[in-house]
Order: sequence, then C-alpha cells, then structure tokens
Amino acid sequence: MRGMLTEAEWRMDKYVPTTVEEYMSAAVDSFAVGPIITSAALFVGPELSEEVFRSEEYIHLMNLANTIGRLLNDMQTYEKEIKMGKVNSVMLHALSHSGGGRGSPEASMEEVKREMRRVLQGSRCDLLRLVTRDGGVVPPPCRKLFWFMSKVLHFVYMEKDGYFTADGMMASANAVILDPLQVTLLPSGLGTL
Repeated sequence: MRGMLTEAEWRMDKYVPTTVEEYMSAAVDSFAVGPIITSAALFVGPELSEEVFRSEEYIHLMNLANTIGRLLNDMQTYEKEIKMGKVNSVMLHALSHSGGGRGSPEASMEEVKREMRRVLQGSRCDLLRLVTRDGGVVPPPCRKLFWFMSKVLHFVYMEKDGYFTADGMMASANAVILDPLQVTLLPSGLGTL
C-alpha cells in the first residue's frame, strides 16, 4: 500500500523520480505479488511461522518476484503509460540514456530494452539460485512458489500486457483447462507428438 500511495502522490504532484532506483523503491512493492504468494505459501508444505515471513530470505525472495513482475510490466506498458502521464522504469532508463545525446531515439530505446532485459535476466538468475539452493529458513516447497510466480508473470507479459487483454488470457486458460488435448500422429515408427 505504501508503494501505491507513493506512486499516487507522485502522479498528483506531477513528480518524476530522478533515478530508476527511486522509482523502483516504490514500484517494486506496488506490483504486489506478495498477497498471492503469501496466501499460497500458507497452504503448501509445512506450517510456516511468523519468523519465516519476516526472515531476510523470504523478504529477498519477495523482492525478486516483485522486481521481475514490475520490470516485465513496465516493458510492456511504457508506451501506454507515457500517454497517461505515468512514469515507469523503461522511461527513466531512456531519460538517463538520452542525456548523452547518443544516436536516434529509436536506437536508444532499443538499447534501453536490452539493458532492461539484462536486469530482468539477472533478477531471474538470482531468484532461481535462491529457490534451488540447499538450506535456508523458507522451506523448498514455499520457495518454489516464487519461481512458479515468475513463470506466470513471464507468460502474462510475454508479448504484451496480458493482464489487460482478457481475450488472450481467456484463450490460454481455456487451452489448459477446457480444451481437449490434441494428439498428433507422426509417420510410422516415430510415435506421437
């Protein structure tokens, strides 16, 4: 809620964060996968104590999952958000790149997207390292929830902002839940696909 409040205050005051770090300090938390993962964690695996939820490991896992979601969302929504007068990490990266007068706007935006994908990949690697390591306060079944959430987020934001395109999400959900499995026969001797 604090992250959302900060973003709302920025919008009302027409304030633009001066750095990506300042923006991300509010935007990561406002992505809010916390309630989803925390609710699921209560039903998966062993009973969790309050100490687990307050642990540095759990907070770091949550921060990485929120960062992944925020970056994926920002990469798919920056054009729409520019029109709405909202700021996001892609725009802030672009502004920091344009200060040096390096090439055309299209070239710098492609550079920004590449940089954002590198940051995103680094966050995914850090998350996977935490999820698959031995030991830790957070039980492995609960750590896996963070990885599963990152996979869902990649699916939702793979090509566009899938969160706001109900038709695409509905078709995908139906393909998994309702549509019958299609078996394709291959030429003899090769089995099925």
